[in-house]
Amino acid sequence: MAPAHAVVTAVVAVYLASTMFALGLEIGGAPKETKEQSREKWRLIARGLVLNLVVLPLLTFGTVRALHASSVIASALILLVASPGGGFAPHLVRIGGGDVPVAVELAILLGKITGFTAVPTAKWMLTLKTLEIRDLRFLAEILVVLFVPMLLGKWLRRKHHATGDRWLRPARRFAVGMALVTFAVVLAKADEGVRRLLVAHGHGWIAVAVVGLAGPLVSWIAGGRHVGARRAFSIGANARDCALALMMASVAFPQSAIHQAIVGIWSVYALTALLMALGMRTFGGAAARGTTGFHRREAHGQA
Repeated sequence: MAPAHAVVTAVVAVYLASTMFALGLEIGGAPKETKEQSREKWRLIARGLVLNLVVLPLLTFGTVRALHASSVIASALILLVASPGGGFAPHLVRIGGGDVPVAVELAILLGKITGFTAVPTAKWMLTLKTLEIRDLRFLAEILVVLFVPMLLGKWLRRKHHATGDRWLRPARRFAVGMALVTFAVVLAKADEGVRRLLVAHGHGWIAVAVVGLAGPLVSWIAGGRHVGARRAFSIGANARDCALALMMASVAFPQSAIHQAIVGIWSVYALTALLMALGMRTFGGAAARGTTGFHRREAHGQA
């Protein structure tokens, strides 16, 4: 188990780092916002925070209670929904023609905020009395794997614009390639356990399906009249921080079954988000109309 866990951890770390580096290159070339554009963007970001931190957890809690789903699958689902902000979301939003700047800022803020909100949210939904995370290494990993590559990419694009422009497309392609590798490795390492969980806890997967379908729908509505925000919110609805969910599971649930369930649900939701992004790009066009106006150059031709 230890070697397999090390392989998965290493692949996920490379994927997250490459994704954040590509995002840093992308936002580093963004044109300067006007005050009106900045206000509109931050209104959408505030709406996205409420959606991810309040609305989607309430939706999940209500679904689990209504279906009386108290299995390992339901617990894993709750831990994942309490951990929004998957690092792959902004990249999928770009593929789907959504509002990339809003998705990037939202992912960054959720990465910071959920370190404080995930535990109390999970405790409330699971009715646990004790669930604590005391791991400084986790904070260091967040800094190194997420923020350092993003800041490096942002600095490179702004200070060495020509070099950043040349690196942007290869960085995106490498991130997509690592996403595919990550899916393959995670599914290969957890495949047997997920199959067993599917057979033994089929009722819990109904709750997973309901939340996986209702979440993007509610998020699309929350985007209001902004098509770019609608796409960003709906694609990001199923983006979860698998690492944080696994950490909380390790503290609250020592059995390995819930870890496999988390990996399985995360894989399904990540794949669903990817398919949504590809569908929006295919049937809705790569450039979403109705974005906040920020980063329009990217929306109109640098796909």
